[in-house]
Amino acid sequence: MLAILFTMLLLNFILPFLNHPLSITILMLLQSLLICLLMSLINTSSWFSYILFLSFLGGMLVLFIYMTTLASNELMSFPLKSFMISTTLSFFIISYFNMNFNSIFIFYPNFSNNFLLNLTQLFAFPNIMLTIIMISYLLISLIAVIKISNLNQGTLRQS
Repeated sequence: MLAILFTMLLLNFILPFLNHPLSITILMLLQSLLICLLMSLINTSSWFSYILFLSFLGGMLVLFIYMTTLASNELMSFPLKSFMISTTLSFFIISYFNMNFNSIFIFYPNFSNNFLLNLTQLFAFPNIMLTIIMISYLLISLIAVIKISNLNQGTLRQS
């Protein structure tokens, strides 16, 4: 858990030194992956972190498409000097505070290991109707998106 927090802090220090949209998108994707990993470590069920990561990934892919059309011919460079500065700075901050992160979650009873989530309740009688409605909604949305983006009309962006 401390390694994930250290990596998140390191990525936060690297962000101001990046200037290419592709590298910023990759950094944001890594940051969202680390946030979802941290959430799955804290909660006993990792379903919420899976759904959150898929939402982040969908938004990042849309932003990635926009940014690659705008900055398609730029070269991406990684500043090594800024990486070294941010690594040492984050290491000093972590060693200075030397916090015990396990004591933070003592006051939250939902984060304890005694809380067991039975996943079979997701498909029990009262909840199965909501699951069927969600599956039907996603299927109708998929069919609508396929019909809107017809292959005969080409891309949405005119060249």
